[in-house]
Amino acid sequence: MVGAAIADRDSLSITVTEIISEHGAVEAVRVLSANRGAEWTDKAFDDTIRRFGKDEIVQAGLIKRDFIPTHIAEKMVSMVSGHLFDILVN
Repeated sequence: MVGAAIADRDSLSITVTEIISEHGAVEAVRVLSANRGAEWTDKAFDDTIRRFGKDEIVQAGLIKRDFIPTHIAEKMVSMVSGHLFDILVN
Protein backbone atom coordinates (compact mmCIF):
# COMPACT_ATOMS: atom_id res chain seq x y z
CA MET A 1 0.00 0.00 0.00
CA VAL A 2 1.36 3.40 -1.01
CA GLY A 3 0.39 5.19 2.21
CA ALA A 4 2.22 2.66 4.36
CA ALA A 5 5.30 2.87 2.12
CA ILE A 6 5.39 6.64 2.50
CA ALA A 7 4.78 6.40 6.26
CA ASP A 8 7.80 4.10 6.52
CA ARG A 9 10.32 6.57 5.06
CA ASP A 10 13.32 7.38 7.26
CA SER A 11 12.08 10.90 7.90
CA LEU A 12 8.72 12.57 7.43
CA SER A 13 7.90 16.25 7.54
CA ILE A 14 5.15 17.66 9.69
CA THR A 15 2.96 18.10 6.60
CA VAL A 16 3.25 14.47 5.51
CA THR A 17 2.68 13.21 9.05
CA GLU A 18 -0.45 15.33 9.37
CA ILE A 19 -1.82 14.20 6.00
CA ILE A 20 -1.31 10.51 6.79
CA SER A 21 -2.76 10.86 10.30
CA GLU A 22 -5.82 12.67 8.95
CA HIS A 23 -6.47 10.74 5.72
CA GLY A 24 -4.37 7.55 5.71
CA ALA A 25 -5.69 4.03 5.96
CA VAL A 26 -5.20 2.20 9.24
CA GLU A 27 -2.18 0.32 7.82
CA ALA A 28 -0.44 3.61 7.00
CA VAL A 29 -1.22 5.11 10.41
CA ARG A 30 0.09 1.99 12.13
CA VAL A 31 3.40 2.36 10.30
CA LEU A 32 3.44 6.11 10.94
CA SER A 33 2.88 5.71 14.67
CA ALA A 34 6.00 3.57 14.95
CA ASN A 35 8.15 5.73 12.66
CA ARG A 36 10.77 7.45 14.83
CA GLY A 37 11.72 9.75 11.95
CA ALA A 38 8.26 11.29 11.63
CA GLU A 39 7.76 14.83 12.94
CA TRP A 40 4.53 15.00 14.95
CA THR A 41 2.29 17.91 15.85
CA ASP A 42 -0.62 18.08 18.25
CA LYS A 43 -2.93 17.92 15.22
CA ALA A 44 -1.31 14.69 13.99
CA PHE A 45 -1.59 13.11 17.45
CA ASP A 46 -5.20 14.26 17.81
CA ASP A 47 -6.23 13.01 14.36
CA THR A 48 -4.53 9.66 14.96
CA ILE A 49 -6.25 9.20 18.33
CA ARG A 50 -9.62 10.32 16.96
CA ARG A 51 -9.48 7.95 13.99
CA PHE A 52 -7.60 4.91 15.31
CA GLY A 53 -7.19 5.38 19.06
CA LYS A 54 -8.68 1.95 19.79
CA ASP A 55 -6.27 0.14 17.46
CA GLU A 56 -3.68 -1.64 19.64
CA ILE A 57 -0.91 -1.38 17.03
CA VAL A 58 -1.42 2.38 16.76
CA GLN A 59 -1.57 2.64 20.55
CA ALA A 60 1.70 0.74 20.94
CA GLY A 61 3.44 2.84 18.30
CA LEU A 62 2.41 6.09 19.94
CA ILE A 63 3.18 4.97 23.48
CA LYS A 64 6.67 3.83 22.53
CA ARG A 65 7.57 7.19 20.95
CA ASP A 66 10.31 9.19 22.66
CA PHE A 67 7.80 11.94 23.42
CA ILE A 68 4.04 12.28 23.42
CA PRO A 69 2.26 15.40 24.66
CA THR A 70 0.72 15.19 28.10
CA HIS A 71 -2.81 15.77 26.80
CA ILE A 72 -2.41 12.82 24.39
CA ALA A 73 -1.09 10.57 27.15
CA GLU A 74 -4.08 11.57 29.29
CA LYS A 75 -6.50 10.66 26.48
CA MET A 76 -4.77 7.33 25.94
CA VAL A 77 -4.92 6.27 29.58
CA SER A 78 -8.61 5.45 29.19
CA MET A 79 -8.02 3.58 25.89
CA VAL A 80 -5.18 1.22 26.70
CA SER A 81 -4.85 -1.72 29.04
CA GLY A 82 -2.35 -4.23 30.33
CA HIS A 83 1.27 -3.83 29.29
CA LEU A 84 0.58 -0.71 27.22
CA PHE A 85 -1.07 0.96 30.20
CA ASP A 86 1.98 0.22 32.35
CA ILE A 87 4.32 1.71 29.74
CA LEU A 88 2.15 4.80 29.37
CA VAL A 89 1.86 5.66 33.05
CA ASN A 90 5.55 5.06 33.67
